[in-house]
Amino acid sequence: MTITDNSPNLNDRIDELSDKRKRLLAQLIGNSDDSGRVYESPKNELEKKLATIWQKTFNKALIGRHENYFALGGDSLSSIRITAQASLLGMNIKMQDLIKHPTIAQLAEYLDETGGDTQLTIASTDKESRWTYLFSDKEQSRYPLTPIQFGILYHCKMEPKSPLYISQLQCEFTGEFDTKIFHSALLCVIQRFPGVRAAFPPELVAEQSFTISGIDTLPAGVYEVDNEENSLADVAELAQLEREKGFDLENPPLMRFKILNIGSSRFSCIWTLHHLILDGWSQEIVLEELFAAYSRLSQGQDLPAKAVTYAQWNTSFHQALAPKAAAYWQAHLAGYNLQNDYALLLPKRSTGALSNIEQNDEFSLELNFTDFPILWFSEQQGITPCAVMLSALFLALFKTVQCKDSLIGTILSGRNCMDGERVDEAVGNFINCLPFRCKIEETNSLLELYLSCKEDFLNLMEYEGNSIRQIQEWSGLPGLSESLNTLFVYENFKGVHELNQVGLPISIENVQFNIMEHYPIVVTALQSTESMRVVMRVRNSLVRTEKVKQLWSNFCRVFETGLWLKHDQSMNTVLFELGN
Repeated sequence: MTITDNSPNLNDRIDELSDKRKRLLAQLIGNSDDSGRVYESPKNELEKKLATIWQKTFNKALIGRHENYFALGGDSLSSIRITAQASLLGMNIKMQDLIKHPTIAQLAEYLDETGGDTQLTIASTDKESRWTYLFSDKEQSRYPLTPIQFGILYHCKMEPKSPLYISQLQCEFTGEFDTKIFHSALLCVIQRFPGVRAAFPPELVAEQSFTISGIDTLPAGVYEVDNEENSLADVAELAQLEREKGFDLENPPLMRFKILNIGSSRFSCIWTLHHLILDGWSQEIVLEELFAAYSRLSQGQDLPAKAVTYAQWNTSFHQALAPKAAAYWQAHLAGYNLQNDYALLLPKRSTGALSNIEQNDEFSLELNFTDFPILWFSEQQGITPCAVMLSALFLALFKTVQCKDSLIGTILSGRNCMDGERVDEAVGNFINCLPFRCKIEETNSLLELYLSCKEDFLNLMEYEGNSIRQIQEWSGLPGLSESLNTLFVYENFKGVHELNQVGLPISIENVQFNIMEHYPIVVTALQSTESMRVVMRVRNSLVRTEKVKQLWSNFCRVFETGLWLKHDQSMNTVLFELGN
């Protein structure tokens, strides 16, 4: 069961925020040297190409040549989209290039100087061309497990009765929904993407491999509810049953769709899948392709029949530059004490078998960019929105357990270390969880903490293909994986609103997402165009509840009191104010 925090929502308290915070925000905006920056259009063809790519990536009609990549919400995911799109237009852009040259003007100048613009042109980038571009008749039957798949399988084995890593997305359709067309579109997607047909038989898992095979039945069903009044209860009950049912990892596909007719021209969709086969990015791709296929089929249009190859995406996970990576992790984790106060005080690891019925808490807040201008502030200070959220979490951790040296798990896409021009369209589970370390120096300024988190996060991207097992060996910390009690996830996906822009005869609404991971605490920051939504999910069986509530309260206070804006103040001052 998921329990929502009963304390007052941060968003509901905006009108009650102190005049002090509002004056501070007004002062910062008023003192900004470029608060009145005027839009400046691209000056040449190269800048126009880059502007087109950025506009598509960030879903904005206009982006000026001096707008900052990080202020727009740039992160590892958007960098992948940009580099992939750029390759189609003949530009050889690396992730590091975006980091070092974060405006269109700077990046264009760099590409011009280095010859990064090859002037190669792909004739068409429409949906059909994109599908056919990826077609391959070659398909292996056996693939190596990615680092995240290995970890998920380990934890699923440790807690076989718990619905760990069962992902579930729920949404509603409004309009004339045709279930037969939906079935056809789903079949097309399953045929097109081999990754959704992955299976994990024990004999292959023992050799750190999995296979891709065919399927016998279509994983979808349509149900009628007794009456509209009971529809919500029916949907909730079925969703719970689907999570508890789980999956047989040997029999693909490890996903199911349940469609409920809940009223006149209203349908509820429950998509349940195992996290082994799809990461969040891949789920978005599958949904996009599913509803694009539905749209085309509903209009009587044909679809390409061949499948996207999987092999080209999976090989580079095990090709890290070992000497350089080993040196980095040794330095990054040098002197870390796995038995620090954070590890001792916050979680309480269970020694017995865990029940599949757990009381899990969920806390959430909405930081709208009008009252909390995180993107604007990030640009002003030369940091990233991700760094702001990470710093707030570390501040809250320090205030809660008084630990100056904390280590959390951080999710990266894994696609920056993959081969191929179309890595943004690969479907599978390619993400990786890496240890992120933060040392709180009380004499340093808050801005120094922001900059440190930004630099450390960007450094991690270079080594996101390393596994926890490798990192443990290189760092000399054999208990490292067990010490990652808190997971931080920063997401900036396109969102379901774009699905409603592909010519669908239906409208998609009320999207909800749910997953249970093995981590005691999972903090997810979801950036949209208008706000930053933060969700903290807690496995109560593994934590001290009172400490977790303190942690959440401290995290909220960082924003509620305006402390996150006081970048020039020492950590001592910020932490003092946080406690008063």
